Amino acid sequence: MHVSCYIQPIRTFVPTTGAGKHINSTILELNKLDDVTCNLLCSSQWLVDGKLPEVCLLRDFPTCSFPFKERHAEWLWKLLQRPQLDRWAKGADWIYSAADALLPAKDIPVAITVYDIHPLDPLFPVDDQRSRNQQAKRWKFWVPRAIERSDVVFTISEFSKSRMVELLGAPPEKIVVVGCGVESSFFDIATVDPTELNVRAPLPYVIVVGGLGFRKAGDVVLDVARQLTRIGSPLTIVVAGNNEPQYLDEAKSLPNLELLGKVSDDELPSLVRGASSLLMLSRYEGFGIPPAEAMAAGVPVVVSATTSLPEVVGEAGIQVALDRPSNAAESLELLRVDSKLRENRIQAGRIRADSLRWENVAARIHDRFQR
Repeated sequence: MHVSCYIQPIRTFVPTTGAGKHINSTILELNKLDDVTCNLLCSSQWLVDGKLPEVCLLRDFPTCSFPFKERHAEWLWKLLQRPQLDRWAKGADWIYSAADALLPAKDIPVAITVYDIHPLDPLFPVDDQRSRNQQAKRWKFWVPRAIERSDVVFTISEFSKSRMVELLGAPPEKIVVVGCGVESSFFDIATVDPTELNVRAPLPYVIVVGGLGFRKAGDVVLDVARQLTRIGSPLTIVVAGNNEPQYLDEAKSLPNLELLGKVSDDELPSLVRGASSLLMLSRYEGFGIPPAEAMAAGVPVVVSATTSLPEVVGEAGIQVALDRPSNAAESLELLRVDSKLRENRIQAGRIRADSLRWENVAARIHDRFQR
């Protein structure tokens, strides 16, 4: 089986976001299967001497490029369904995008991935309604068309599938939930004594991955830091990722909160493993990879009981309401001091995470291609 994988290369550059991890990992794992070969399909604007930049983990794959700017090509596909991709994906059994895209083809079946439809979802929180309306208008134009004209639509959670079916009337039989996975580095580091790690964070600490932002409930994270101070906890909240400007002044005023900024993919497993727990209080997630990574690394998790997060952590994670930051703070402190509770959550998390491997995601994709 030959799979031609359409990518937007900038999303694959390390350090990656959740979407970048999904793109890189599914293509890498698909290509490892005995009966699958993959090549990349992208705009020639990204190539230097025929290769993608060194920060792209997929640069060693054979690449076929089309002579249009990526942005122009995608708008032509959305407006006119031209030019069709058959001419650049010759010999392919499938054209596959590990990200959302409208990919026109005449004779080759197409599979795309839609992580979620947050611009169209009234559950999605916004602090800029005008920007939201503009994005929603664009998505209303092309996302239903992309789903209709694809042979298969992959998504990452039952939550995301249910929203596509409910809000867009998408046929449920076309949408396949493949989930997300966790890199082996998080499983490998689970056996390392966290006290032996050299991490740039004050012990003991709680790790927040994804930065402080409105969707990531940055305001609630700040409230949790204040609540930790109120109950006399020695825990520091360490935030990895980019932060939105409106949270910076308040964050800097809290002595038990530290902002690390963007953290490399190489450093993140150690930073997670060294934490007392991971906190993820997002208002909206199509999946939410950080809790899965923490469970794989042997670290208990506290998450908001919103959207897909309960689906990801199951009974292994502690779920809290976003409007009760005191409950989140008390849960974090309890995980620090109650060794029995901590160990129970760690063991349950490891079992949960064992099913969240990228090879499992690739196997589900491969199975659907075969059928």
